[in-house]
Amino acid sequence: MCGGANDPTVNFISTRATAGYFLAKGMPSARLSVVDLESAAATDAYSAARAGFAQAKDLLAQSTPGSAADKAQAVTLAYHGTLAPPFCLASARGFFQTVLAAGG
Repeated sequence: MCGGANDPTVNFISTRATAGYFLAKGMPSARLSVVDLESAAATDAYSAARAGFAQAKDLLAQSTPGSAADKAQAVTLAYHGTLAPPFCLASARGFFQTVLAAGG
């Protein structure tokens, strides 16, 4: 499961709650990863996706003319539909490649 804590469209708390539900229903934790693209604290298989996402947000902000508020608004408007998807898809692909390589 993937998303960003600052997503204005889908509240990331819902993602965490859904993960908790699956774990409570008996899903093995090795079969579930929750990737918050905003989390800089974790160093794991998704670190490159997080770094790329941060860079994409910065590049969009830098290329947007206007005030800091204009730049922030551009990032907010692009967050869910443009910025996060490529990094979440890459994270999901990596997760499934790892699961399949492990025979699962």
